[in-house]
Amino acid sequence: MGKIKEVINFLKPYIKLYKCKFLKILLISIILSILQSVPVKLSQLVLDIGFLEFNFKVILILSFCILLINVVKSFVSFMLNKETLVAGQSIIKMIRSDVFRKILNSPLIVLTEKDSSYLVQRVGEVNNIAQVFSPSFFSVTNSILDAIFVSIILLNISAKLYFILLLPIPILYIIIAYYSKSLNRSTEDLLEKGSRQTSAINEKLVGLEYIQSNSKENLELEKIESIDEDTMNSAFTQSIISRKMIEFIGIYTSIIPILLYIIGGLLFINQGITIGGIMAFSAYINRVYSPFLSVGMMSVTMESIVVSVRRVKALLQEIKPKDESLKGIEINETLTKVKLKGVKFSYNERKEIFKDLNIEINNEKIFSIKGKNGTGKTTIIKMVIGLIDPKEGRILINNYDIKDLDKKALRERISIIDQKTFLFNDTIKNNILYSSTTKNINELEERYKHIVKKLSIDQIFKKHEGNGDLLVGQNGIKLSGGEVQKISVARALMKDADIIIFDEAVVNIDESTKKIIKEIILKEFKNKIVIIIDHTGYFDDIINDFINLNKDY
Repeated sequence: MGKIKEVINFLKPYIKLYKCKFLKILLISIILSILQSVPVKLSQLVLDIGFLEFNFKVILILSFCILLINVVKSFVSFMLNKETLVAGQSIIKMIRSDVFRKILNSPLIVLTEKDSSYLVQRVGEVNNIAQVFSPSFFSVTNSILDAIFVSIILLNISAKLYFILLLPIPILYIIIAYYSKSLNRSTEDLLEKGSRQTSAINEKLVGLEYIQSNSKENLELEKIESIDEDTMNSAFTQSIISRKMIEFIGIYTSIIPILLYIIGGLLFINQGITIGGIMAFSAYINRVYSPFLSVGMMSVTMESIVVSVRRVKALLQEIKPKDESLKGIEINETLTKVKLKGVKFSYNERKEIFKDLNIEINNEKIFSIKGKNGTGKTTIIKMVIGLIDPKEGRILINNYDIKDLDKKALRERISIIDQKTFLFNDTIKNNILYSSTTKNINELEERYKHIVKKLSIDQIFKKHEGNGDLLVGQNGIKLSGGEVQKISVARALMKDADIIIFDEAVVNIDESTKKIIKEIILKEFKNKIVIIIDHTGYFDDIINDFINLNKDY
């Protein structure tokens, strides 16, 4: 009961939003249970009045009534399943949205501690909770109501026989409780190993080119096989525990008909029950046991749901969204100045990135951030766009403290072109338009055509025998490095931002694309704040000011 209560408490805020629908489901369940219990009494009457008194008319009328009730019962059962599925899908959709909302609004410093494929697997565990609303699982709830109505009828037939047949239930409950504990542990272990397995497979697929170039296929295969074996062992353990429980339940419930024959036979011989009553018990006592048997058979599913609920709750607690609920200041004028004043920052206590960093950048100069790997070049960018906060000091945009600004509004004024440009598995056109804030369709189309021509993106279309509808593949896998960077620059132009950031944007791309990017900076990004991180020295001839992080800051 504690586990069921735990699941209900987690779902309660969502169920409240669909209160009327769940009241409707409860009403339909009660009607269905009544319809399922009525044939118990009618079956007894068919035997005791119809057969034993040779009354064919009674047999005909009662048989027709049973048939009619079963037809109506089937219709009501269909309606119950339909309403349950609709309500369940709506709730699961809301839970997934809440999880994704938290992830999408979480500080990057939190997410970098989690592997993306591991997070995907953890989010996918929300789907396990959907089983609560499946027809098979909800039938457990319905079977409880059914057992109550059937019990009332069987008690009227023979209370003595009814209570004797209930004697095995406490021991049955103990068996289920015993195996449920083991199932809970094995299910939690299996889910965690499944998440790590997905993470490991994703890592190998992402690094496939590197693995092949170093002839490490066999080594990585051995690692995957080891992880697979570990996961399969956990799955095997869970299946064995589940199978043991089901077999024990099956053996134990086989006692019920034996008790019925022995006790029912004695009562019948002593005229304590009619043959119709014996047949009614024989046909319907399983309905009384049904909730206990269903809980036993559904224990594997229930444990999976409970563990998933706990892991989803834990994930929601681990990933806390940034406090951007309060709407900050929106700067209406053009952004012309960025200032970092006395900034101190570290990712952990062991390594301090900046002790006292001071930088001033404006739209009159092209500014460069230089330094070796690990000196904090990208960290500065993340602070400027408000993704991470300094431990001490201030970041000023047009003399406004970034802490007081509306972060989302600020980011709409910033474009980033970096070495690891992310592209959606969508068309080239949609990837370019993704950053645009313009709502005017005609203006959008005109600007898009102008940018495509200026960056020679139409040449990409010709090369791949397509147009803007060409799908780029996962993260632009169908395109070359230079083509990806052209799309990244096109995004920046499409956005028409005030602050343009180039983070190692020309690494591993061809000379012609480099030249185009340099021309864009000088012509299209004139009078804008341009920040360049580049270790190749390619932009040195156009840089007006810089900071070298190799020095102690």
